[in-house]
Amino acid sequence: MKRRKTAAGLLAASLLVGAVPVVTNAAPVRIVSTSITEQSSSGYRVNVTFSADAGVSRVMMPTWTEANGQDDIVWHQASVSGNTASFYVPVSAHKGESGAYITHIYVYDRQGQFALKGENVTVPASTSASSGLSIGDVSITELSASGYRVTAKINAPSGVSKVLMPTWTNANGQDDLVWHQASVSGDTATFYVPSSAHKGESGAYTTHIYLYDNAGKLAPLKGVNVTVPSGAVTPSVPSSSLSIGDVSVTELSASGYRVTAKINAPSGVSKVLMPTWTNANGQDDLVWHQASVSGDTATFYVPSSAHKGESGTYTTHIYLYDNAGKLAPLKGVNVTVPSATVTPSVPSSSLSIGDVSITELSASGYRVTAKINAPSGVSKVLMPTWTNANGQDDLVWHQASVSGDTATFYVSSSAHKGESGAYTTHIYLYDNAGKLAPLKGVNVTVPSGANPGGSSGNNNGSGTGVLSMAIPYVTELSSNGFRVTIQFNAPAGYKKVSTAVWTAANGQDDLVWHNMTVSGNTATCYVPISEHKNEHGSYIVNAYVFETDTKYVLQGMTVPVP
Repeated sequence: MKRRKTAAGLLAASLLVGAVPVVTNAAPVRIVSTSITEQSSSGYRVNVTFSADAGVSRVMMPTWTEANGQDDIVWHQASVSGNTASFYVPVSAHKGESGAYITHIYVYDRQGQFALKGENVTVPASTSASSGLSIGDVSITELSASGYRVTAKINAPSGVSKVLMPTWTNANGQDDLVWHQASVSGDTATFYVPSSAHKGESGAYTTHIYLYDNAGKLAPLKGVNVTVPSGAVTPSVPSSSLSIGDVSVTELSASGYRVTAKINAPSGVSKVLMPTWTNANGQDDLVWHQASVSGDTATFYVPSSAHKGESGTYTTHIYLYDNAGKLAPLKGVNVTVPSATVTPSVPSSSLSIGDVSITELSASGYRVTAKINAPSGVSKVLMPTWTNANGQDDLVWHQASVSGDTATFYVSSSAHKGESGAYTTHIYLYDNAGKLAPLKGVNVTVPSGANPGGSSGNNNGSGTGVLSMAIPYVTELSSNGFRVTIQFNAPAGYKKVSTAVWTAANGQDDLVWHNMTVSGNTATCYVPISEHKNEHGSYIVNAYVFETDTKYVLQGMTVPVP
Protein backbone atom coordinates (compact mmCIF):
# COMPACT_ATOMS: atom_id res chain seq x y z
CA MET A 1 0.00 0.00 0.00
CA LYS A 2 1.16 3.50 -0.74
CA ARG A 3 -0.16 6.88 0.36
CA ARG A 4 0.49 10.10 -1.48
CA LYS A 5 1.15 13.34 0.37
CA THR A 6 -0.64 12.43 3.57
CA ALA A 7 1.96 12.87 6.32
CA ALA A 8 2.11 16.18 8.08
CA GLY A 9 5.64 15.41 9.21
CA LEU A 10 7.19 15.20 5.75
CA LEU A 11 9.44 17.89 4.36
CA ALA A 12 8.06 19.63 1.30
CA ALA A 13 11.40 20.25 -0.33
CA SER A 14 15.04 19.44 0.07
CA LEU A 15 18.34 21.15 -0.59
CA LEU A 16 20.80 18.47 -1.47
CA VAL A 17 24.02 17.38 -2.95
CA GLY A 18 23.32 14.46 -5.26
CA ALA A 19 24.95 11.66 -3.35
CA VAL A 20 23.95 9.10 -0.80
CA PRO A 21 25.72 9.08 2.56
CA VAL A 22 29.20 7.79 1.89
CA VAL A 23 32.11 6.58 3.95
CA THR A 24 35.28 8.55 3.38
CA ASN A 25 38.35 9.27 5.43
CA ALA A 26 36.23 11.48 7.69
CA ALA A 27 33.78 10.20 10.29
CA PRO A 28 30.12 10.59 9.31
CA VAL A 29 28.48 13.88 10.21
CA ARG A 30 26.22 13.55 13.25
CA ILE A 31 24.04 15.69 15.47
CA VAL A 32 25.21 15.64 19.08
CA SER A 33 22.45 17.65 20.76
CA THR A 34 19.65 20.12 20.11
CA SER A 35 17.83 22.62 22.28
CA ILE A 36 15.05 25.20 22.09
CA THR A 37 15.53 28.62 23.72
CA GLU A 38 13.95 32.10 23.61
CA GLN A 39 10.53 30.50 23.26
CA SER A 40 7.66 33.01 23.22
CA SER A 41 4.64 34.03 21.20
CA SER A 42 7.06 35.74 18.79
CA GLY A 43 8.98 32.56 17.96
CA TYR A 44 11.82 30.44 19.26
CA ARG A 45 15.50 29.74 18.74
CA VAL A 46 16.72 26.33 17.59
CA ASN A 47 20.26 25.41 18.64
CA VAL A 48 22.24 22.41 17.45
CA THR A 49 25.65 21.00 18.32
CA PHE A 50 27.16 18.68 15.73
CA SER A 51 30.27 16.77 14.75
CA ALA A 52 31.47 17.11 11.14
CA ASP A 53 35.04 15.94 10.61
CA ALA A 54 34.85 16.87 6.91
CA GLY A 55 33.71 20.39 7.76
CA VAL A 56 30.18 21.74 7.68
CA SER A 57 28.72 23.03 4.42
CA ARG A 58 25.46 24.46 5.74
CA VAL A 59 22.75 23.90 8.32
CA MET A 60 19.14 24.14 7.18
CA MET A 61 16.10 24.26 9.47
CA PRO A 62 12.89 23.79 7.47
CA THR A 63 9.97 24.78 9.68
CA TRP A 64 6.20 24.65 9.42
CA THR A 65 3.10 24.60 11.62
CA GLU A 66 0.91 21.53 12.03
CA ALA A 67 -2.12 23.55 10.99
CA ASN A 68 -3.02 23.13 7.29
CA GLY A 69 -0.23 20.75 6.41
CA GLN A 70 2.93 22.42 5.15
CA ASP A 71 1.32 25.47 3.60
CA ASP A 72 3.74 27.72 5.51
CA ILE A 73 6.97 25.73 5.23
CA VAL A 74 10.12 27.87 5.07
CA TRP A 75 13.68 26.53 4.67
CA HIS A 76 15.64 28.67 7.12
CA GLN A 77 19.45 28.69 6.87
CA ALA A 78 21.07 28.71 10.31
CA SER A 79 24.14 30.66 11.37
CA VAL A 80 27.13 28.40 12.01
CA SER A 81 29.87 28.99 14.56
CA GLY A 82 32.39 26.22 15.10
CA ASN A 83 30.47 23.03 15.83
CA THR A 84 27.21 24.81 16.69
CA ALA A 85 24.45 26.40 14.65
CA SER A 86 21.48 28.51 15.60
CA PHE A 87 18.42 30.10 14.03
CA TYR A 88 15.59 32.16 15.46
CA VAL A 89 12.28 31.02 13.97
CA PRO A 90 9.91 34.01 13.90
CA VAL A 91 6.19 33.25 13.85
CA SER A 92 5.90 36.16 11.43
CA ALA A 93 7.46 33.91 8.80
CA HIS A 94 4.72 31.35 9.40
CA LYS A 95 1.53 33.43 9.15
CA GLY A 96 1.89 34.53 12.76
CA GLU A 97 0.37 31.26 13.91
CA SER A 98 0.62 29.89 17.43
CA GLY A 99 0.39 26.24 18.44
CA ALA A 100 2.38 23.24 17.26
CA TYR A 101 5.47 23.91 15.13
CA ILE A 102 7.83 21.37 13.56
CA THR A 103 11.47 22.14 12.78
CA HIS A 104 13.74 19.63 11.07
CA ILE A 105 17.48 20.15 11.33
CA TYR A 106 19.74 19.20 8.42
CA VAL A 107 23.52 19.40 9.00
CA TYR A 108 25.39 18.98 5.69
CA ASP A 109 29.12 18.32 5.59
CA ARG A 110 31.45 19.21 2.72
CA GLN A 111 31.35 15.67 1.33
CA GLY A 112 27.61 15.77 0.71
CA GLN A 113 26.59 13.73 3.75
CA PHE A 114 23.99 15.00 6.16
CA ALA A 115 22.52 14.26 9.57
CA LEU A 116 18.88 14.89 10.35
CA LYS A 117 16.84 15.45 13.51
CA GLY A 118 13.42 16.92 14.26
CA GLU A 119 12.03 19.12 17.03
CA ASN A 120 8.39 19.77 18.01
CA VAL A 121 7.74 23.16 19.63
CA THR A 122 4.56 24.68 21.03
CA VAL A 123 4.35 28.43 20.45
CA PRO A 124 1.99 30.20 22.88
CA ALA A 125 -0.67 32.56 21.58
CA SER A 126 0.19 36.25 21.64
CA THR A 127 -1.64 38.41 24.17
CA SER A 128 -1.32 41.56 22.08
CA ALA A 129 -1.08 42.53 18.48
CA SER A 130 2.11 44.14 17.28
CA SER A 131 3.19 46.11 14.23
CA GLY A 132 6.53 44.53 13.53
CA LEU A 133 8.87 43.55 10.77
CA SER A 134 6.95 43.45 7.50
CA ILE A 135 6.99 43.82 3.73
CA GLY A 136 4.42 46.20 2.27
CA ASP A 137 3.39 46.91 -1.30
CA VAL A 138 5.42 45.30 -4.07
CA SER A 139 5.53 46.75 -7.58
CA ILE A 140 7.02 45.73 -10.92
CA THR A 141 8.43 48.36 -13.30
CA GLU A 142 10.79 48.55 -16.29
CA LEU A 143 9.37 45.29 -17.64
CA SER A 144 10.84 44.21 -20.99
CA ALA A 145 12.52 41.26 -22.65
CA SER A 146 15.67 42.35 -20.81
CA GLY A 147 14.14 41.90 -17.35
CA TYR A 148 12.20 43.82 -14.72
CA ARG A 149 12.60 45.85 -11.54
CA VAL A 150 11.12 44.70 -8.23
CA THR A 151 10.45 47.41 -5.64
CA ALA A 152 9.10 46.69 -2.16
CA LYS A 153 8.09 48.87 0.76
CA ILE A 154 9.61 47.52 3.97
CA ASN A 155 9.25 48.10 7.70
CA ALA A 156 12.00 47.03 10.09
CA PRO A 157 11.88 48.73 13.51
CA SER A 158 15.17 47.06 14.48
CA GLY A 159 16.86 48.15 11.26
CA VAL A 160 17.45 46.31 8.00
CA SER A 161 20.19 43.70 7.78
CA LYS A 162 19.57 42.66 4.17
CA VAL A 163 16.88 42.07 1.59
CA LEU A 164 17.21 39.08 -0.71
CA MET A 165 15.18 38.48 -3.85
CA PRO A 166 15.64 34.87 -5.01
CA THR A 167 14.41 34.56 -8.59
CA TRP A 168 13.88 31.72 -11.05
CA THR A 169 11.92 30.88 -14.17
CA ASN A 170 9.13 28.33 -14.18
CA ALA A 171 10.83 26.38 -16.96
CA ASN A 172 12.88 23.41 -15.74
CA GLY A 173 12.23 23.82 -12.04
CA GLN A 174 14.75 26.04 -10.26
CA ASP A 175 17.74 25.23 -12.45
CA ASP A 176 18.40 28.98 -12.88
CA LEU A 177 17.73 30.08 -9.29
CA VAL A 178 19.78 33.15 -8.30
CA TRP A 179 19.68 34.82 -4.87
CA HIS A 180 19.85 38.52 -5.75
CA GLN A 181 20.59 41.06 -2.99
CA ALA A 182 18.46 44.18 -3.23
CA SER A 183 19.52 47.77 -2.63
CA VAL A 184 17.87 49.43 0.38
CA SER A 185 17.14 53.13 0.81
CA GLY A 186 14.95 54.19 3.70
CA ASP A 187 11.74 52.17 3.58
CA THR A 188 12.31 50.88 0.05
CA ALA A 189 14.17 47.87 -1.34
CA THR A 190 14.73 47.41 -5.06
CA PHE A 191 16.51 45.16 -7.52
CA TYR A 192 16.57 44.92 -11.31
CA VAL A 193 16.27 41.27 -12.39
CA PRO A 194 18.06 40.83 -15.72
CA SER A 195 16.84 37.96 -17.86
CA SER A 196 20.47 37.47 -18.89
CA ALA A 197 21.09 36.10 -15.38
CA HIS A 198 18.44 33.47 -16.03
CA LYS A 199 19.53 32.02 -19.36
CA GLY A 200 17.89 34.87 -21.26
CA GLU A 201 14.56 33.10 -20.94
CA SER A 202 11.18 34.71 -21.49
CA GLY A 203 7.92 33.61 -19.88
CA ALA A 204 6.96 33.11 -16.24
CA TYR A 205 9.40 34.31 -13.56
CA THR A 206 9.01 34.08 -9.78
CA THR A 207 10.68 36.43 -7.29
CA HIS A 208 10.41 35.98 -3.53
CA ILE A 209 11.35 38.72 -1.09
CA TYR A 210 13.22 37.99 2.15
CA LEU A 211 13.57 40.90 4.60
CA TYR A 212 15.96 40.33 7.52
CA ASP A 213 16.30 42.82 10.38
CA ASN A 214 19.33 43.51 12.56
CA ALA A 215 18.01 41.11 15.20
CA GLY A 216 18.22 38.29 12.69
CA LYS A 217 14.46 38.00 12.33
CA LEU A 218 12.74 37.36 9.02
CA ALA A 219 9.61 39.20 7.90
CA PRO A 220 6.61 37.30 6.52
CA LEU A 221 7.57 36.42 2.96
CA LYS A 222 6.09 37.99 -0.12
CA GLY A 223 6.46 37.00 -3.74
CA VAL A 224 5.51 38.08 -7.23
CA ASN A 225 4.98 36.31 -10.53
CA VAL A 226 6.12 38.18 -13.63
CA THR A 227 5.76 37.35 -17.31
CA VAL A 228 8.83 38.47 -19.24
CA PRO A 229 8.03 39.02 -22.92
CA SER A 230 10.13 37.48 -25.65
CA GLY A 231 12.17 39.85 -27.74
CA ALA A 232 15.50 40.69 -29.25
CA VAL A 233 17.50 40.39 -26.09
CA THR A 234 20.84 38.68 -26.24
CA PRO A 235 21.22 36.21 -23.39
CA SER A 236 24.38 36.38 -21.41
CA VAL A 237 27.32 34.91 -23.25
CA PRO A 238 27.87 31.39 -21.94
CA SER A 239 31.48 32.21 -21.26
CA SER A 240 30.41 34.73 -18.58
CA SER A 241 28.80 32.17 -16.28
CA LEU A 242 30.04 29.30 -14.15
CA SER A 243 29.37 26.20 -16.21
CA ILE A 244 30.52 22.79 -17.38
CA GLY A 245 30.70 22.33 -21.13
CA ASP A 246 31.36 19.27 -23.25
CA VAL A 247 32.31 16.07 -21.44
CA SER A 248 34.23 13.30 -23.17
CA VAL A 249 35.42 9.82 -22.23
CA THR A 250 38.71 8.46 -23.60
CA GLU A 251 41.28 5.74 -22.82
CA LEU A 252 38.46 3.30 -22.08
CA SER A 253 39.60 -0.21 -21.18
CA ALA A 254 39.17 -2.83 -18.49
CA SER A 255 41.62 -0.77 -16.43
CA GLY A 256 39.41 2.33 -16.39
CA TYR A 257 38.71 5.48 -18.37
CA ARG A 258 39.55 9.18 -18.57
CA VAL A 259 36.89 11.86 -18.08
CA THR A 260 37.63 15.26 -19.61
CA ALA A 261 35.35 18.28 -19.21
CA LYS A 262 35.46 21.80 -20.59
CA ILE A 263 34.83 24.26 -17.78
CA ASN A 264 34.16 27.97 -17.43
CA ALA A 265 34.72 29.78 -14.13
CA PRO A 266 35.05 33.57 -14.44
CA SER A 267 35.86 33.82 -10.72
CA GLY A 268 38.54 31.15 -10.99
CA VAL A 269 38.44 27.44 -10.25
CA SER A 270 38.56 26.26 -6.65
CA LYS A 271 38.31 22.55 -7.39
CA VAL A 272 36.69 20.00 -9.66
CA LEU A 273 35.45 16.77 -8.10
CA MET A 274 34.40 13.67 -10.01
CA PRO A 275 32.56 11.29 -7.66
CA THR A 276 32.39 7.86 -9.29
CA TRP A 277 30.71 4.57 -8.50
CA THR A 278 29.57 1.38 -10.18
CA ASN A 279 25.91 0.46 -10.52
CA ALA A 280 26.53 -2.88 -8.82
CA ASN A 281 25.66 -2.89 -5.10
CA GLY A 282 24.54 0.71 -4.87
CA GLN A 283 27.31 3.16 -4.03
CA ASP A 284 29.39 0.82 -1.91
CA ASP A 285 32.48 1.78 -3.96
CA LEU A 286 31.85 5.52 -4.25
CA VAL A 287 35.08 7.55 -4.43
CA TRP A 288 35.27 11.34 -4.69
CA HIS A 289 38.14 11.85 -7.15
CA GLN A 290 39.70 15.32 -7.52
CA ALA A 291 40.41 16.23 -11.12
CA SER A 292 43.45 18.04 -12.50
CA VAL A 293 42.70 21.46 -13.98
CA SER A 294 44.61 23.19 -16.76
CA GLY A 295 43.10 26.30 -18.30
CA ASP A 296 39.53 25.54 -19.35
CA THR A 297 39.91 21.77 -19.02
CA ALA A 298 39.48 19.37 -16.10
CA THR A 299 40.48 15.74 -16.36
CA PHE A 300 40.78 12.61 -14.26
CA TYR A 301 41.61 9.00 -15.04
CA VAL A 302 39.19 6.70 -13.21
CA PRO A 303 40.98 3.41 -12.46
CA SER A 304 38.72 0.41 -12.05
CA SER A 305 41.12 -0.75 -9.32
CA ALA A 306 39.72 2.04 -7.15
CA HIS A 307 36.27 0.53 -7.57
CA LYS A 308 36.89 -3.12 -6.68
CA GLY A 309 38.14 -3.83 -10.19
CA GLU A 310 34.56 -4.17 -11.38
CA SER A 311 33.46 -4.07 -14.99
CA GLY A 312 30.07 -2.92 -16.24
CA THR A 313 28.27 0.39 -15.78
CA TYR A 314 30.09 3.23 -14.02
CA THR A 315 28.66 6.65 -13.18
CA THR A 316 30.80 9.78 -12.85
CA HIS A 317 29.35 13.13 -11.78
CA ILE A 318 31.26 16.38 -12.22
CA TYR A 319 31.23 19.11 -9.55
CA LEU A 320 32.85 22.44 -10.50
CA TYR A 321 33.41 24.91 -7.65
CA ASP A 322 34.65 28.44 -8.27
CA ASN A 323 36.68 30.69 -5.96
CA ALA A 324 33.48 32.37 -4.77
CA GLY A 325 32.29 29.03 -3.43
CA LYS A 326 29.61 28.61 -6.08
CA LEU A 327 28.78 25.28 -7.68
CA ALA A 328 28.12 24.97 -11.40
CA PRO A 329 25.10 23.02 -12.67
CA LEU A 330 26.10 19.37 -12.43
CA LYS A 331 26.89 17.10 -15.31
CA GLY A 332 27.43 13.37 -15.39
CA VAL A 333 28.35 10.47 -17.65
CA ASN A 334 27.61 6.76 -17.67
CA VAL A 335 30.45 4.56 -18.91
CA THR A 336 30.54 0.82 -19.63
CA VAL A 337 33.88 -0.64 -18.56
CA PRO A 338 34.63 -3.91 -20.38
CA SER A 339 35.58 -7.10 -18.57
CA ALA A 340 39.28 -7.81 -18.16
CA THR A 341 40.91 -10.79 -19.81
CA VAL A 342 43.56 -10.94 -17.13
CA THR A 343 43.28 -12.95 -13.93
CA PRO A 344 41.75 -10.84 -11.17
CA SER A 345 43.96 -9.93 -8.27
CA VAL A 346 44.11 -12.32 -5.36
CA PRO A 347 41.82 -11.12 -2.55
CA SER A 348 44.73 -11.04 -0.14
CA SER A 349 46.30 -8.24 -2.19
CA SER A 350 43.51 -5.79 -1.41
CA LEU A 351 42.81 -3.56 1.57
CA SER A 352 40.39 -5.50 3.75
CA ILE A 353 39.22 -6.46 7.22
CA GLY A 354 39.08 -10.19 7.95
CA ASP A 355 37.72 -12.12 10.91
CA VAL A 356 36.52 -10.13 13.91
CA SER A 357 36.33 -11.68 17.37
CA ILE A 358 35.09 -10.59 20.81
CA THR A 359 36.91 -11.68 23.97
CA GLU A 360 37.19 -10.63 27.63
CA LEU A 361 33.45 -9.88 27.73
CA SER A 362 32.16 -8.74 31.13
CA ALA A 363 30.23 -5.91 32.74
CA SER A 364 33.44 -3.88 32.47
CA GLY A 365 33.58 -4.10 28.67
CA TYR A 366 35.00 -6.28 25.91
CA ARG A 367 37.96 -6.63 23.55
CA VAL A 368 37.54 -6.34 19.78
CA THR A 369 40.21 -8.05 17.67
CA ALA A 370 40.27 -7.90 13.87
CA LYS A 371 42.51 -9.44 11.23
CA ILE A 372 43.53 -6.80 8.71
CA ASN A 373 45.24 -6.67 5.32
CA ALA A 374 46.81 -3.46 4.03
CA PRO A 375 49.38 -3.94 1.23
CA SER A 376 50.21 -0.21 1.33
CA GLY A 377 50.72 -0.28 5.08
CA VAL A 378 48.37 0.66 7.92
CA SER A 379 47.79 4.31 8.72
CA LYS A 380 45.31 3.79 11.55
CA VAL A 381 42.42 1.60 12.70
CA LEU A 382 39.47 3.30 14.38
CA MET A 383 36.73 1.52 16.30
CA PRO A 384 33.83 3.93 16.89
CA THR A 385 31.57 2.48 19.58
CA TRP A 386 28.23 3.41 21.09
CA THR A 387 25.36 1.87 23.02
CA ASN A 388 21.90 1.42 21.53
CA ALA A 389 20.37 3.35 24.40
CA ASN A 390 19.73 7.05 23.61
CA GLY A 391 21.00 6.96 20.06
CA GLN A 392 24.70 7.80 19.74
CA ASP A 393 24.90 10.13 22.72
CA ASP A 394 27.91 8.17 24.02
CA LEU A 395 29.72 7.65 20.70
CA VAL A 396 33.52 7.45 21.14
CA TRP A 397 36.03 7.03 18.29
CA HIS A 398 38.57 4.63 19.82
CA GLN A 399 41.94 4.12 18.08
CA ALA A 400 43.03 0.48 18.05
CA SER A 401 46.54 -0.88 18.56
CA VAL A 402 48.05 -2.57 15.50
CA SER A 403 50.60 -5.39 15.49
CA GLY A 404 51.32 -7.11 12.20
CA ASP A 405 48.02 -8.26 10.70
CA THR A 406 46.01 -7.72 13.88
CA ALA A 407 44.21 -4.69 15.32
CA THR A 408 42.76 -4.73 18.81
CA PHE A 409 41.08 -2.46 21.33
CA TYR A 410 39.48 -2.99 24.72
CA VAL A 411 36.14 -1.17 24.91
CA SER A 412 35.56 -0.09 28.47
CA SER A 413 31.92 0.35 29.46
CA SER A 414 33.06 3.16 31.77
CA ALA A 415 33.79 5.18 28.62
CA HIS A 416 30.14 4.74 27.65
CA LYS A 417 28.34 5.86 30.80
CA GLY A 418 28.88 2.44 32.37
CA GLU A 419 25.87 1.12 30.49
CA SER A 420 25.06 -2.53 29.99
CA GLY A 421 23.05 -3.96 27.10
CA ALA A 422 23.54 -3.66 23.36
CA TYR A 423 26.78 -2.07 22.09
CA THR A 424 27.82 -1.47 18.48
CA THR A 425 31.45 -1.24 17.30
CA HIS A 426 32.38 -0.40 13.72
CA ILE A 427 35.89 -0.94 12.35
CA TYR A 428 37.56 1.60 10.05
CA LEU A 429 40.88 0.51 8.49
CA TYR A 430 42.87 3.24 6.69
CA ASP A 431 46.01 2.47 4.69
CA ASN A 432 49.00 4.73 4.01
CA ALA A 433 47.49 5.75 0.67
CA GLY A 434 44.54 7.24 2.54
CA LYS A 435 42.13 4.54 1.37
CA LEU A 436 39.45 3.04 3.58
CA ALA A 437 38.72 -0.69 3.65
CA PRO A 438 35.13 -1.96 3.39
CA LEU A 439 33.68 -1.50 6.85
CA LYS A 440 32.88 -4.23 9.31
CA GLY A 441 30.96 -4.04 12.54
CA VAL A 442 29.93 -6.11 15.53
CA ASN A 443 27.04 -6.03 17.98
CA VAL A 444 27.89 -7.00 21.55
CA THR A 445 25.67 -7.45 24.60
CA VAL A 446 27.43 -6.27 27.74
CA PRO A 447 26.01 -7.95 30.85
CA SER A 448 24.89 -5.92 33.82
CA GLY A 449 26.88 -6.15 37.01
CA ALA A 450 29.22 -4.31 39.32
CA ASN A 451 31.08 -1.94 37.06
CA PRO A 452 33.64 0.43 38.59
CA GLY A 453 33.37 3.88 37.09
CA GLY A 454 30.02 3.16 35.49
CA SER A 455 26.73 4.87 36.11
CA SER A 456 24.29 3.26 38.49
CA GLY A 457 20.66 2.37 38.09
CA ASN A 458 21.05 1.29 34.49
CA ASN A 459 18.14 -0.85 33.31
CA ASN A 460 18.39 -2.72 30.05
CA GLY A 461 15.58 -5.18 30.51
CA SER A 462 12.97 -6.01 27.90
CA GLY A 463 11.07 -2.99 26.64
CA THR A 464 13.64 -0.40 27.75
CA GLY A 465 15.93 1.85 25.73
CA VAL A 466 14.99 4.39 23.07
CA LEU A 467 13.74 4.33 19.54
CA SER A 468 16.69 4.71 17.16
CA MET A 469 17.71 4.14 13.57
CA ALA A 470 20.97 3.87 11.63
CA ILE A 471 21.59 5.77 8.39
CA PRO A 472 19.83 4.03 5.48
CA TYR A 473 21.85 2.39 2.74
CA VAL A 474 21.10 1.63 -0.91
CA THR A 475 21.54 -1.53 -2.97
CA GLU A 476 20.29 -2.71 -6.37
CA LEU A 477 20.73 0.80 -7.80
CA SER A 478 19.97 0.95 -11.52
CA SER A 479 18.07 3.07 -14.02
CA ASN A 480 14.93 1.18 -12.95
CA GLY A 481 15.09 2.01 -9.24
CA PHE A 482 16.86 1.09 -6.01
CA ARG A 483 16.42 -0.75 -2.71
CA VAL A 484 16.46 1.09 0.63
CA THR A 485 17.41 -0.83 3.78
CA ILE A 486 17.56 0.38 7.37
CA GLN A 487 18.42 -1.09 10.73
CA PHE A 488 16.52 0.15 13.74
CA ASN A 489 15.94 -0.39 17.44
CA ALA A 490 12.39 -0.21 18.83
CA PRO A 491 12.46 -1.57 22.40
CA ALA A 492 8.81 -0.61 22.99
CA GLY A 493 7.70 -2.03 19.66
CA TYR A 494 6.74 -0.17 16.50
CA LYS A 495 3.52 0.63 14.67
CA LYS A 496 4.92 0.87 11.15
CA VAL A 497 8.09 1.47 9.16
CA SER A 498 7.73 3.60 6.04
CA THR A 499 9.89 5.42 3.54
CA ALA A 500 8.80 8.65 1.89
CA VAL A 501 10.38 9.09 -1.53
CA TRP A 502 10.23 11.85 -4.13
CA THR A 503 12.42 13.33 -6.84
CA ALA A 504 14.19 16.67 -6.49
CA ALA A 505 12.51 17.89 -9.68
CA ASN A 506 9.21 19.79 -9.28
CA GLY A 507 8.90 19.67 -5.52
CA GLN A 508 6.96 16.72 -4.16
CA ASP A 509 4.66 16.18 -7.12
CA ASP A 510 5.64 12.49 -7.19
CA LEU A 511 5.77 11.80 -3.44
CA VAL A 512 5.03 8.17 -2.54
CA TRP A 513 5.03 6.56 0.91
CA HIS A 514 6.43 3.04 0.56
CA ASN A 515 5.70 0.55 3.34
CA MET A 516 8.83 -1.37 4.28
CA THR A 517 9.08 -5.11 4.88
CA VAL A 518 10.45 -5.79 8.37
CA SER A 519 12.50 -8.78 9.50
CA GLY A 520 13.88 -8.52 13.01
CA ASN A 521 15.48 -5.10 13.30
CA THR A 522 15.94 -4.67 9.55
CA ALA A 523 13.45 -3.07 7.16
CA THR A 524 13.65 -2.84 3.39
CA CYS A 525 11.69 -1.79 0.31
CA TYR A 526 12.35 -1.48 -3.41
CA VAL A 527 11.66 1.92 -4.97
CA PRO A 528 10.82 1.62 -8.69
CA ILE A 529 11.09 4.80 -10.76
CA SER A 530 7.85 3.74 -12.49
CA GLU A 531 6.05 5.01 -9.38
CA HIS A 532 7.81 8.37 -9.64
CA LYS A 533 6.94 9.40 -13.21
CA ASN A 534 9.92 7.37 -14.47
CA GLU A 535 12.20 10.28 -13.61
CA HIS A 536 15.96 9.96 -13.31
CA GLY A 537 18.33 12.12 -11.29
CA SER A 538 18.26 12.94 -7.58
CA TYR A 539 15.75 11.10 -5.41
CA ILE A 540 15.11 12.12 -1.80
CA VAL A 541 14.49 9.34 0.72
CA ASN A 542 13.24 9.85 4.27
CA ALA A 543 12.89 6.65 6.32
CA TYR A 544 10.56 6.68 9.33
CA VAL A 545 10.13 4.21 12.19
CA PHE A 546 6.89 5.00 14.03
CA GLU A 547 6.50 3.83 17.60
CA THR A 548 3.12 5.61 17.68
CA ASP A 549 1.41 8.02 15.30
CA THR A 550 3.23 10.94 16.90
CA LYS A 551 6.49 9.39 18.14
CA TYR A 552 8.98 8.48 15.46
CA VAL A 553 12.60 8.66 14.34
CA LEU A 554 13.75 9.43 10.84
CA GLN A 555 16.90 9.43 8.74
CA GLY A 556 17.32 10.94 5.30
CA MET A 557 19.49 10.45 2.25
CA THR A 558 19.63 11.30 -1.45
CA VAL A 559 20.09 8.80 -4.25
CA PRO A 560 21.26 9.64 -7.80
CA VAL A 561 19.33 7.40 -10.17
CA PRO A 562 21.20 7.09 -13.48
